[in-house]
Amino acid sequence: MIMSTFGFMPELGHKMAAYTELVISMLGFYGSAAIMLNAQFRRVFLPVGKPLGIFYKNRDTYTKAVA
Repeated sequence: MIMSTFGFMPELGHKMAAYTELVISMLGFYGSAAIMLNAQFRRVFLPVGKPLGIFYKNRDTYTKAVA
């Protein structure tokens, strides 16, 4: 814990780290459950959103890949 080493708000740093780790773990569990359940039931059981399509050069390639 670098923040407590310098003596600068050690308790705030600890709480911030704890809450961000909790949020990240909850998002990870939701994402993994969504992938598994959506594939198992072959429908949108837990929504995760549409792909952004930022790696395609034109819109036609994106629509063909999604369809």
